[in-house]
Amino acid sequence: MEESIVIEDAKPTVIKKNNICSWLRRIVNIDDEPNQKHYYAVFIIGTGALQVFIYLLTYINIIWKGERFWFTLSCLFMFFVPCMRPTSDYDDRHKGICFSFMYPHQLWRFFTAVLFHMSWYHLLSNISKQLLYGFLLERKYGSVRVVILYWLSNLSACLSFMLKNRNIASMGASGSIYGLMIFFVMDRLVAIQEKTKRRLFILLQIFLLVILPNVPTMIVFSILELPVGHSAHFGGGLVGFLLGVAEITSETDSINSRMDFGFPCARFRLIQRLNKNQKRNRLASAFFAGSSWTLIYSGSTGLETDPGRYTCAMVQLIDNSIQYRSYRFLVTGKRSTSYSVQYSEVILFGY
Repeated sequence: MEESIVIEDAKPTVIKKNNICSWLRRIVNIDDEPNQKHYYAVFIIGTGALQVFIYLLTYINIIWKGERFWFTLSCLFMFFVPCMRPTSDYDDRHKGICFSFMYPHQLWRFFTAVLFHMSWYHLLSNISKQLLYGFLLERKYGSVRVVILYWLSNLSACLSFMLKNRNIASMGASGSIYGLMIFFVMDRLVAIQEKTKRRLFILLQIFLLVILPNVPTMIVFSILELPVGHSAHFGGGLVGFLLGVAEITSETDSINSRMDFGFPCARFRLIQRLNKNQKRNRLASAFFAGSSWTLIYSGSTGLETDPGRYTCAMVQLIDNSIQYRSYRFLVTGKRSTSYSVQYSEVILFGY
């Protein structure tokens, strides 16, 4: 009986010739599953564009209510507690900062302070980290979760800053950014728990994406003695930590079932993860059932007759012009009436 095989391949992935670009793509890849669905980072990109636009408005050179426009704009956006609650020491300084509209209940400042920045360095420092963590998280978790994380972190940052600094104004998105950053770290810690063989690489991710980008900023702010709202950073990071703990809890609630199958010439382990997330189940089912693979060859192996041990069969040509990342071979037939087959090696030649 003629012995035949089927060769299938997963979704085509073109191999990068530039190893540096391929390595960088691995560094910023935080997917948990192969072929994981990605979302559009609409919220983070839109928020960043709005922050840049608002800062550009400060270059409008006009006088409004006796002050330069940038000062009036900053007074309108910044987080300042005396404008948000009644105070007994309301004086001319407060009158110059707060507006009569909705005074003293200007609660919009909880949401507008995150959109305004003091300088280009302040803006670029924040927006670069916001895009880094926000873009990766939004592609993985979707806009709804990131919106909740972002604004809860901002609210917690404002409340923490208010408890310590009642008469000091603040502005900037660093509180929300710390929430995104800490949640990103928690996501990577979950990955370390699941992917034990990639622990060193995930730790390298944390170093390159979290520690390395923040050290220069801390050094510059320390040297220039720029004001930093550490209490706001703590409040934002606390929300990221708590939501990250919730993420870890949901991951540990999942059930992992492992099934071992033994064969005469090989042994493999099929790991099926049963999770509340049905998307992962569908991806796993398609992967193991074969519906996510592409058939590129079905035919003879060239082993119709026994060539003897330590001998290869004739080369079988496959008409395929696309390079793939992974292949699998399915044995669909065998010679004579034997109950098993045995392969010692399969070699793929590229031309």
